[in-house]
Parts: sequence; C-alpha cells; structure tokens
Amino acid sequence: MVAFTGKAEGNNEIYIINADGSNKRNISMHPANDTDPVWSPDNSRIAFVSSRDGNKEIYIVDPEGNGMIRVTANPATDNRPVWNPFSSLIAFVSDRNGNKDIFVSNRDGSQQAQLTLNPEFDSKPVWHSQWRYHCVYK
Repeated sequence: MVAFTGKAEGNNEIYIINADGSNKRNISMHPANDTDPVWSPDNSRIAFVSSRDGNKEIYIVDPEGNGMIRVTANPATDNRPVWNPFSSLIAFVSDRNGNKDIFVSNRDGSQQAQLTLNPEFDSKPVWHSQWRYHCVYK
C-alpha cells in the first residue's frame, strides 16, 4: 500500500491506495489540510501533519482511518515527522521555541525533547539505520 497527500476532495487529505491502484481511500477526512504521511516501521500507523487545530501539528492514525492520536500540541508549527526504524519514537521539526529545531517524541506524544538548539534553522531529520533503541525515550 502507498500513503500520499491528495486534493481530490478540495483540500489536502491523506489517502492510501493499493500498489495496483485499487482501493483508494481517504483516511484523514477533515476540512483542514493534512499532509506529509509517513508509515510506521511495522506499517500499523501513519504519522502526518495537520492544521486541524489551528496550526500544523503531528497526528497518527491507523491505515483504516481509526485511532487518531494528536502527538504534538502547542501554538507553533510542527512538521516533517520521521519514525525511528526500530522503535515508536518520532523525530520532527518544530519552531515552538522561535526557531526551527529538531525534537523527538514517543508516538503517544509523551517525553518530547528538543535535540538541537541552533540560531539557524534545523530541518529534515533522518534516523541512522543502525540505531536500535528499543525503549521509550527517557
């Protein structure tokens, strides 16, 4: 299956579709813009960015559009979610402290921590493929 952002219903939504082009379905279904879907390592969840609460935040939903969780909640822009390949951690970019920096969070939104503090902006986090942190971030 492929997850993607599409605008078939007037605004950006998250869709999934089978690799053969069949069974396209909207899994975010909201009038706000939903973008940047990323599959979890076990393919059971999709992280994405949504402005449904007034500013860009990170949400997680299952491939059927159920069990939506809001991961981040602050008056800033959070975007570019990236799942850790070996755990349920998500790295993301946020300007919550007045500058774009890299943060990490458990997928339930707990234990959020700022990783970078730079007067210039930091962006596009990518996990190292050999990093095997099997516990929640503490």
